[in-house]
This record gives sequence, structure tokens and C-alpha cells, in this order.
Amino acid sequence: MSTVNKYAVMSAAAGMVIDLRKDGATGDYNPVGFLKLQPIKGGAASSFLVKPVVVQNGDAAPSAPAVSPNPAAGSSTDWILLLSDSGYEPTIGIPFAKGYQQDIYGPPVATHLLVWCIAAGSFNVIGQ
Repeated sequence: MSTVNKYAVMSAAAGMVIDLRKDGATGDYNPVGFLKLQPIKGGAASSFLVKPVVVQNGDAAPSAPAVSPNPAAGSSTDWILLLSDSGYEPTIGIPFAKGYQQDIYGPPVATHLLVWCIAAGSFNVIGQ
């Protein structure tokens, strides 16, 4: 487990996979137990749908979404909506205290993030 500091920029109607390992890293995935998603406010409002996934070492990395996972009226989805003009910065999992022990904090919440961009913009991913 290591810290995560990612910055993503996306165009509208596009999918992306964010690998939570350090850029350029190979080998074992980086299982994180806490993530904070920070949409960047600026210019026009941006929006994204984000889904954390856990992939086991040795398994293939997930593919970027090819179509919008935005739900139709009257239905739901297991994706998180990020809006740059909302002030909301969702967190997933529990921040680790000094002396981290996996048994106390439980299983990882993500090794990758699937992202669908609804309206172009950028966001930060911070985790451990």
C-alpha cells in the first residue's frame, strides 16, 4: 500500500481507467483503503461518474467505460457523481491513522477507478 496522488483531465463523453499505482509502475496493484475525490472548480462546471474497483494481482486491469453509465429516470447506478460546482468531495473508506494495520481497517476499497466524463473538466484523487 502506498499513497495516491492523481490529477485527471477529461473531455466530455469519454471513459478512462485510473490505475492507483504510481505513474509508470508495473507489478502488483496498489490496494488503497481510503480515497478522496476532489473535482476542480474553474470555468464551466464539470461532472463525472466514478466507480472504484478492486482487481486482484495477476488479473487483467479493467477497461475504460465505452458508454455512459448514467442511469435512466427511475433507476440507479453504483457510480459516484462528482460535480465541480457542488463543493462536495466524496470520500471512500477510512483514512489510516499512524501505525496502520490492515486487520483494523479492513479490505481495500480500490485498485483502479473507472471514470465517465459527462462535462469536460478535471479532478484530483488522493488516497492511501
